[in-house]
Amino acid sequence: MSRTPNTELLYDIALSIGTSLQLEPMLAHVLDVLTTRLGGEGAIVLSAWPPATTDALPAPLCVHPAGFRLDPAMQPRILALLAGDLHDRPVQALAADAGSSHPCPGIVFRLPGIGFLVIQRPTADLPDELQGGLTTLMNRLANAIQTRQYQDALRRDKEAAEAANSAKSRFLAVMSHEIRTPMNGVMGMLDLVLETELDREQREYLDLARLSAHSLLQIINDILDLSKVESGRLDLQPEPADLIELAGSAVKALAARAWSRNLTINYSFAPDVPRFAKLDPMRFRQVLTNLLGNAIKFTEEGMVHLEVAAVDITAEHARYRFRVTDTGIGIDPARLQNIFDPFVQVDGSTSRRFEGTGLGLTISRELIEYMGGCIHANSIPGQGSTFIIDIVLQLSAAPDSLDDNPPELRGRRILVADNEPLDRRILGAMLEMLGTTADTATSGPEAMFKVRLARQQQTPYDLILLDADMPGTDGYRTAELLLQEHTDQARILMVTSSALSGDAQRCRALGLNGYITKPITLQELRHAVMGLLRQARRDSPGPAGEPAALPLQQLQVLLAEDNPVNQRVAVGLLDKLGLHATVARNGAEALALCASKPFDLILMDVMMPVMDGLEATREIRRREQDQGGHMPIIAMTANAMQGDREMCLQAGMDGYLSKPVNSASLEQEIRRVLREHPSPRHPRSEPAQRPSIDFMLDQLSKLPGQAPAPPDEPGNGTAQADGARPGDDAAPADQPRYDWDRALELIGGDEELLLSVLAMFLDELPGYMQSLRDELAGGDYASAYRTAHTLKGLLSTFCAGEAAAAALAVEQQARDGPPQTASIDELNRLIADLTPRLAQRLHA
Repeated sequence: MSRTPNTELLYDIALSIGTSLQLEPMLAHVLDVLTTRLGGEGAIVLSAWPPATTDALPAPLCVHPAGFRLDPAMQPRILALLAGDLHDRPVQALAADAGSSHPCPGIVFRLPGIGFLVIQRPTADLPDELQGGLTTLMNRLANAIQTRQYQDALRRDKEAAEAANSAKSRFLAVMSHEIRTPMNGVMGMLDLVLETELDREQREYLDLARLSAHSLLQIINDILDLSKVESGRLDLQPEPADLIELAGSAVKALAARAWSRNLTINYSFAPDVPRFAKLDPMRFRQVLTNLLGNAIKFTEEGMVHLEVAAVDITAEHARYRFRVTDTGIGIDPARLQNIFDPFVQVDGSTSRRFEGTGLGLTISRELIEYMGGCIHANSIPGQGSTFIIDIVLQLSAAPDSLDDNPPELRGRRILVADNEPLDRRILGAMLEMLGTTADTATSGPEAMFKVRLARQQQTPYDLILLDADMPGTDGYRTAELLLQEHTDQARILMVTSSALSGDAQRCRALGLNGYITKPITLQELRHAVMGLLRQARRDSPGPAGEPAALPLQQLQVLLAEDNPVNQRVAVGLLDKLGLHATVARNGAEALALCASKPFDLILMDVMMPVMDGLEATREIRRREQDQGGHMPIIAMTANAMQGDREMCLQAGMDGYLSKPVNSASLEQEIRRVLREHPSPRHPRSEPAQRPSIDFMLDQLSKLPGQAPAPPDEPGNGTAQADGARPGDDAAPADQPRYDWDRALELIGGDEELLLSVLAMFLDELPGYMQSLRDELAGGDYASAYRTAHTLKGLLSTFCAGEAAAAALAVEQQARDGPPQTASIDELNRLIADLTPRLAQRLHA
């Protein structure tokens, strides 16, 4: 061979060694080049080093071409060579034996650390210079083989570790579910036993048992959440959320725990923080609760504070920063880097004072990273810690389910008296968000001065918020003095730092309108302010010449509604307004009744069997084109998504109400629609002679059993939410809740009506749940969508927010196909937890 072909041969072999990162493709390419350029019949790589001395050749790593086998006559010669000095010689030619019937010449190359490569070819001769080049390439090939074998081993080890980790997570998930089943039985039985007659000692023992059961359940929940994240089964449900309300509710939920340790807990937000963004509110609240709970646990005196800020704000996104700061024991720098690892304790000594699994921070980090954010901590031992969440969120408009601020709030003048600068700033910012004008005072005497000055300037305050714990002249003394001077004008809401047992009695004794406890959420403040202002409007005579309202008494209303519980609610509300209701169970019945009997108004449910409300409305409008006239129609639907109102109006409806419908909104919408579209039976032209809304409300409030209770009556304090009554034990934070006082307010204060609706609901709930299960099992997702829609509306009647949200999730998923198992399980769990609470309310 000439130098040039030899050089090309070595170059081609060198290139073939680097063609693939996978071992088998690379070896196949190398052997193909060798056999082609050296004129070989076939080649094989055998794995053995140091060479074996057995009677059989080692296992091949690669054979080319496929199916090639060394001639049997060559095998004993190779074995003999291996037993000799091959390990000292990089290349060995196997020349043909002159007297053998199977000469089988070939070449054996040593592959250091791997084995050897055999080429079977017609001749064993190779030029010396080619042998030297091939020897160098064989060393390179051996290194390449070792590298790829090492990478393959690493990959196999990694896959095995991932499989083991996934198996562990699946095991944890299964075991957590298995443990929760008997735990639910234990906790349920404890709750039932505690409702029976017990002596003091028995109740004490059972209370301790229930406390331990809740602690154990929290540990199980932590393990379950961690296993969901690690196994990739965590399903986030992003939706538009009110971040200010979310932060406030998280702080509010832990306020009692902080007060029990004599700690101050509060929150603040920057004025420019975008209020609404898309995220999973339940999971994000879980993170905030973990961080705040940890801060309370490791703080013995001082305060815990949550701060919400935003930077890099654009039209679509903002980077939010949530900071949880405490004045607790702090974290040792040696442990600070590991506190987010599973099962790591801040206090890791054997005599540690603080309980817990060490999973809260791990779960928080995993959830935030799952959402695309990050979390880190700063701490000084003995001075406290700060945990910081940085996350970029997509901004959104206010959810359709959030009521706009009522017009009567706009421009209202409210005075906030509080000695704490942070509390003044936060309350002022909240009041401005509600559309009011907020003024502030730092003490009781300053508040009195500003009230006097405002009265002299004939711009009195519509409402005064007094902090009960101001130094010097406290809130109660200030209220007493203000009421002595301005009893005809002052409307005062007391703000306390903790709901002490005497607050209600002191407010009642002074004639105040109630109290509200810090930390205050935005919605809580809105309801309190609205309740007081509406009460003030009812207590004041209307101005002379005020436009009179339309009379509703004796009007005939057709109610098209398929659900018996919703029928009972609507009929009760209409009765309270003096309207007579006739019920149709679907759109077809509504059309038949319209043709046979005159009505002043139709309240039309949108989703009904046989014929839905939209189709029925279109048919009514079609008939009116032939017969003349216009029947006022108001949609009443549990759908409150963007576009639902427009869809109803396009079908020909004149108004729209989203369930749950409250008495005030029902009356307001009926009056609005009848003003714009007078009843075909009673057209109106002279409304000036009729009584005003305020007059009617005043007369209604004087009827026995008909007074619509405002949300913050004296002595009631803040509305008792979550189905709890004053003095009841707080419900576990992970269980669904309902707001009886809010539901009562929505239904017009008629508790007897609400209880009768509740009885019907509890009686029919098992049937709805069974129908939903049957429809899902049979693949009838259209029917499941309607059933979940009905459940959502019924649950909203009792302000059962979590359960209604779960029903909404199933409804939305059933619209497009089979709902997710997790969503169905969540609905079942929430219904199972909520039902006994509602039953207890019914039989209380």
